[in-house]
Amino acid sequence: QRIAIPLSNNPHIEFKGFIDKIMYKEKDGNTYLSIIDYKTGNPSIKLDHLKYGLSMQLPSYLYLTSKSKLFDNIKYCGFYLQHILDNEIKIDSRKSFLEQKKDNLKLQGYSTNDLTRLSMFDDSYENSMMIKGLKTKLDGELSSTSKVLNDLEIDEIISLCESKIKESINDILNANFQINPKIIKDENVGCKFCHFKDICYHKEKDNVY
Repeated sequence: QRIAIPLSNNPHIEFKGFIDKIMYKEKDGNTYLSIIDYKTGNPSIKLDHLKYGLSMQLPSYLYLTSKSKLFDNIKYCGFYLQHILDNEIKIDSRKSFLEQKKDNLKLQGYSTNDLTRLSMFDDSYENSMMIKGLKTKLDGELSSTSKVLNDLEIDEIISLCESKIKESINDILNANFQINPKIIKDENVGCKFCHFKDICYHKEKDNVY
């Protein structure tokens, strides 16, 4: 699904994304919605570095769906990555090869902590067949392995994502391209996919750890 959001009075400026899958259900005037993005590599779902403008893909999809006119009164059930085309299986003698393949296809991401809403998307959430790590304890509460967020936390992610997008737009319009690559656990993620490393004036003092 292609979604484009205008970001200023200039008709040429918009934020655009292509979402692999949107699963939704309309009920009682609300739209219950889950976002899924396919990944062929090792997926990362950490939200720790959003304030640096990193790991923005899934949050960007939250932003796009929340600002689009496609859906009314969105209630998010979750947002996930799905690891596909996985041909490398670590041997686990407790499971068959098919069971391990199914496990590897489970969704990885964040779900709503509203169990009524979550059950509309995954009725197996008590020991989920769909979402990795999602299950409940004997008392019915979600286990510590379950990655869940409340609506306020999801709104905060959308708001932070919006501010980073607008910050980037302003930097582009003002030709402000600071050299400040981010270093996470000794890995330079800022320069990792840059095509201009050979002509960059990057120095050690520019790094943000």
